Amino acid sequence: MAHEAPVNQSRDGHRLGRLNDYLGFRLRRVHQQLSRGFSERATQYGLRTGAFSALAIIEANPGISQTEMARIIDVDASIAVALIDSLKKRGYIRRKRDTEDKRRYSIELTEQGVAMLDSVFAIVQEIEDQALHSLTPTELLTLNRLLDQLYAGVVYPGRDGRTRAESAEANQITPAERKAAISSSE
Repeated sequence: MAHEAPVNQSRDGHRLGRLNDYLGFRLRRVHQQLSRGFSERATQYGLRTGAFSALAIIEANPGISQTEMARIIDVDASIAVALIDSLKKRGYIRRKRDTEDKRRYSIELTEQGVAMLDSVFAIVQEIEDQALHSLTPTELLTLNRLLDQLYAGVVYPGRDGRTRAESAEANQITPAERKAAISSSE
């Protein structure tokens, strides 16, 4: 069951107006709340969401390069280098030159990094459980499917064999339909 607080207002009661009609804004609102919860709960580890994401990707892909990791978490290479340097300094990762390609550095978690990441994943699970308590299991599955579909449509347009223009035309939502869909969710 959905939360009863008005979602077309800010937390302090200000109207959001047309801004609330846009998906990017609505996704950002949720992201900001989840990030705030993460920052408050993970301070003991000195991690921000970007560092957490980097560690999780390194865990899933031992030996990944800095460049590959940066691309996956969608950060600039210079930010990735600073992030990797910081994680290495704290003892969470080790970085070494690739034996086959001397230009490439491979990265992997240390035992300390694995233990810390396990603790932080437990925190993230608690935060997500709190955020998702208002959804049924079916709604959660639908949400995940729709988010994956949306991501694929943004990152890989035209994979369904249609051009961007054809996909946009076939999936076009009129302003009235958008407003009705958003209004019905409030």
